[in-house]
Amino acid sequence: MVAGLPLFKLASLAIKQSAKPVANVLKRGAKESDIFKKYLCYYPGQVYHRLEFHIRMRLMGHKGKIEVDPLKENAAVDLGAEMLGEVVVFSIGVAVLYAEYRRQKRGENREENKHQENFRNLKNKVEELGVCVEKQNEEIERLNIIVSNIEDKVSKRKK
Repeated sequence: MVAGLPLFKLASLAIKQSAKPVANVLKRGAKESDIFKKYLCYYPGQVYHRLEFHIRMRLMGHKGKIEVDPLKENAAVDLGAEMLGEVVVFSIGVAVLYAEYRRQKRGENREENKHQENFRNLKNKVEELGVCVEKQNEEIERLNIIVSNIEDKVSKRKK
């Protein structure tokens, strides 16, 4: 188990480091495909732009209706592609963290099961020893009766 930990951490680090190039490949592919460009890049880019603009204006104290000019198509696609890349990197990071959590939880469960098994074994041994002590007490009682009978016979012969 000691060797497993560094190997897993090394593998998770490699996955995290490879997430950025994977995100870049996805961004390029999304920009080149019309369907992906439209639905994964352009619309999310425009929504993000409007949301960011509204928040910025509210933080500056602007009240009332805010008119937001849409981004040009290339700018919206670039912004959406960047968002897609960040979502991919974040998702991979979350997946790695979740995998590490599950791995540690399984290790804790194995350890807990081992402790429970040891406890059950000790409990069984204690019960076995209890039965053994009871048998020995019965044997001692029987031997005490025999010794008592012998003492009675010896004392009767002396009289």
